[in-house]
Amino acid sequence: MIVRRPSPNIREFVVRRAEPTRSLSDGSLLFGSDVLTLAFGAVPVAAMAWALFQSNPGQSFTLKLEHILVVALFLAFLYIKLNAVTEESLLVIKDLGIQVKTCYASGFSRTEFIPIRDVVNLVINEAVTLFQVRFYLAVVAARRTELVVVFPSLLPRSDELKVVYWETQKVLWANQYY
Repeated sequence: MIVRRPSPNIREFVVRRAEPTRSLSDGSLLFGSDVLTLAFGAVPVAAMAWALFQSNPGQSFTLKLEHILVVALFLAFLYIKLNAVTEESLLVIKDLGIQVKTCYASGFSRTEFIPIRDVVNLVINEAVTLFQVRFYLAVVAARRTELVVVFPSLLPRSDELKVVYWETQKVLWANQYY
């Protein structure tokens, strides 16, 4: 986790994926093991296009179905790869609000801003599943029925969440609690 403190009234917390994920925006998707994936995906796409444009009525339907299946699997893999979360951040600005941002491998990002008048509290909550307990930081916001989870995909460790919690509390409500 990266913590930036540009001023006493601003904090930014950034969590990045541990292993670097390639993206289309910086061109690194074309290097490494993904070249093989693209190459093996391009061959069935070209074969399917060739088979569909042939006018041979004796061609079996199974061959076309196999090509369609391979192409569908390739496109599903590519969709999953490009929708992987690469970075999540929390920007806290005193007297203004909280911004939660998620960046994807495709270069797309989703940003949500919560004005200070809507921030009721911050909580560290735990999610209990069958095999693990995961901690997450959430913002309780007025006029919303659900919590706004701050790092929903990358889920930093609980000791890192405590640092984010206390630093955010100090910036937002320094006069009230400290």
